[in-house]
Amino acid sequence: MKQKLTLLLVFLSISSSFATLRRVNNNVGIVPVATLVYTTLDAAIADAVNGDTIYVEPSTTSYSMGSVLIKRLIFIGDGYQKGSNANLISPLSFSLNESIITANFAINTGAENSAFIGMRLNGDITVNASNILFKRCSFTPSNSGGNLVLNSSSNIVEQCFFSLNGGGHGDINGSGSGNIFRNCIIQDIMFNQVNPLVDQCFLGGVQTIVNGTFTNCIVGTNNYSVGTNSTFSFSIKIGAVFGTPGSNNIENAVLSDVFESSSPTFDKNYRLKVGSSAIGTGNTGQNIGPFGGADPYRLSGQAGIPTIRNFFLSTTGSTASGLSGSITVQSNN
Repeated sequence: MKQKLTLLLVFLSISSSFATLRRVNNNVGIVPVATLVYTTLDAAIADAVNGDTIYVEPSTTSYSMGSVLIKRLIFIGDGYQKGSNANLISPLSFSLNESIITANFAINTGAENSAFIGMRLNGDITVNASNILFKRCSFTPSNSGGNLVLNSSSNIVEQCFFSLNGGGHGDINGSGSGNIFRNCIIQDIMFNQVNPLVDQCFLGGVQTIVNGTFTNCIVGTNNYSVGTNSTFSFSIKIGAVFGTPGSNNIENAVLSDVFESSSPTFDKNYRLKVGSSAIGTGNTGQNIGPFGGADPYRLSGQAGIPTIRNFFLSTTGSTASGLSGSITVQSNN
């Protein structure tokens, strides 16, 4: 009896330490459930405590958000550009709607180690806290903003899509140092970062970067300025030379010889065409660009959470035999 009581107390102690999973859904007809299901993102954030996860569910209406985040939270959405990739994604999401936050907001002290995954973010996001993760997110600009402004250090931006469509510019800006960028598609420009580590990315252009290390990247012609003490290696420059120390680079490349599309718009257009000079020319023999490397870019930014691909349950059974059934799950990692 003493052993059972001890195990029960341990279990209760562990359970009480688990983070809360909260849902936000602003579609018509959704009924809120206190502390669990919300119709506004701000209400979920207000109730959340450090370590909680908020699932921002697809909707026909974007979500607004207060001006400052000061809690350590994880936001998970359902990806972006699902319509344009409908015939390329397996399994297709249950909804072609997107999880969109339309707001200008800051991530400040107290929000360290927060994460945004599978979200479409419209507006200027200013990061003043360190160790923030943006994974499989789309930054879609509008006339009111669309920049990721990194003023802090040790942040990770991976498998993200920065768009030029929408009336503004999806830039990376700010005075941050030592930030990491992996397997991203950045249609516009990376500005002003100090000591960035950039690997397996497409960048429309770079400007005023200090001590940047770029590997396995493809760089376009948008406002290209070499910056100070930056190096490019195993990388491709479209229409010009890098003009800075480096090695094993391919310069004066033609955009239409590298990608499937000569005027890329969607993320799928940045896949390499047959015969591309980026195939097999990376630093370990992998493909150069966002779809290469150990953790390639994922179309539409589908979050790495399980998806049910197939579910079967028999319609007949008995108290003796029960019901037969099967379920197939895809990890999406």
